[in-house]
Amino acid sequence: MSYDLSFKTHISNIVAKAYSRQSVLFRGFVTRDFSFMRKAFITYIRPILEYNSPIWNPSEIYLIDLIENIQREFSRRIPALSDFCYRDRLIKLKLDPLELRRLRFDLCLYYKILHNLTPLNPSDYFMIYHSLPSSRSAPTYLTKPTKASNRLLSSFLP
Repeated sequence: MSYDLSFKTHISNIVAKAYSRQSVLFRGFVTRDFSFMRKAFITYIRPILEYNSPIWNPSEIYLIDLIENIQREFSRRIPALSDFCYRDRLIKLKLDPLELRRLRFDLCLYYKILHNLTPLNPSDYFMIYHSLPSSRSAPTYLTKPTKASNRLLSSFLP
């Protein structure tokens, strides 16, 4: 994390590491069979891009695109898929966009914290509102902090 509470440097480092590993993979294997390449991507590259993502998950579009470009370029370098658009390549490879996967990880962590499946106390991290029993609204829901910087609002917990 930088002085301005940004993970831009961290994201740049993991993107560089993923590109490096992608280059090694394409130089190291002769085959371009898309089922083999899919397994190689899932095994060697995607973990770099997803490790601890609820902590550093970006909210800025240019950083989201920077990460997604790794999977976009990887799928484009497979000759059998190079003529397809990115969405079609993902369908053929049976992969989800990386942004969607990070959202899923965030939601899973929310669930685990809220249902006491982690050592974290939910009341320490979430503002939980319990409505009156007589009201028709949902019995319990999370509220967003009212005063926070843009950096804080784009982080995991808020």
